[in-house]
Amino acid sequence: MKTSFFTVLIIVLFSCSALYSQDTTRVHYKHSIGFCAGFTTGYGFSYRFIPKKFGFQLTFAPFYTDHGKTSVISAGFTLLRRISETRGSNFYVYFANHYFYNRYASEELNPITYTYNNNTYTTNKSWNTGIGIDFEWHAQKRIVLNLMAGIAQYNTFASLLPTGEIAIYYRF
Repeated sequence: MKTSFFTVLIIVLFSCSALYSQDTTRVHYKHSIGFCAGFTTGYGFSYRFIPKKFGFQLTFAPFYTDHGKTSVISAGFTLLRRISETRGSNFYVYFANHYFYNRYASEELNPITYTYNNNTYTTNKSWNTGIGIDFEWHAQKRIVLNLMAGIAQYNTFASLLPTGEIAIYYRF
């Protein structure tokens, strides 16, 4: 049942590419910078490059405090394929990857002295991957809002659940 659903979804998405019409007077922006937040695309500063139908998106955010003792790194790489384009929107399919690293101080209770040991650190690493659809709405010619939805594996294949992503870009 699930296999037939995904087969039908892929056929519908790629058949929509026949609806793609190109207007030669329309300006095509290849580069975009902005902010992205998503489980499979990553979160933080984002750069998009879409020269024609295929493109990619890079997302990166390093955060740290206490001279790097507590740190969070989010790095995402997404492949995009444009399915259709209109004057006010674009429609894509995407394949996204997100690496997440988190290191933080954790307190351990010493059972003998009943004091906390603050020199213990916990490190979490995970890898999320997802596929889905991306709807890009042009608020203005150069400012766009992206809403993404799909299915993703979370925490290095520990679970398979729906995903949602959002981004805002300035195109040039």
